[in-house]
Amino acid sequence: MKHCEDQFAPPPEMQTEACQVAGVELDVDPALVLRCELGAHEGPDHAAGIVEAQDHSGRMTWVWWRSGVDVRDPCMARRFGEVERLDNVVCGLFAGHEGEHAWP
Repeated sequence: MKHCEDQFAPPPEMQTEACQVAGVELDVDPALVLRCELGAHEGPDHAAGIVEAQDHSGRMTWVWWRSGVDVRDPCMARRFGEVERLDNVVCGLFAGHEGEHAWP
């Protein structure tokens, strides 16, 4: 998958909100720069996962460049092991994302 190349430095208040929504306490990093995790796209908004939920839900707090912070369920698409890769990985994006899946 060809990734979007857009980057974003979330302001401290957005980082704080993401942590609060996820229910975690993390230090704000004024040097943090996120890269859009979506595939190459034409849409006006970009997104990056920033904080994982501290439970077994797999939910992630995502930062959207234009629309703020949102918690999303994970995409449950799986790629099963290939001959040279004996893995069983889940897409790294959120449920309902557009475009191709993102495999780690």
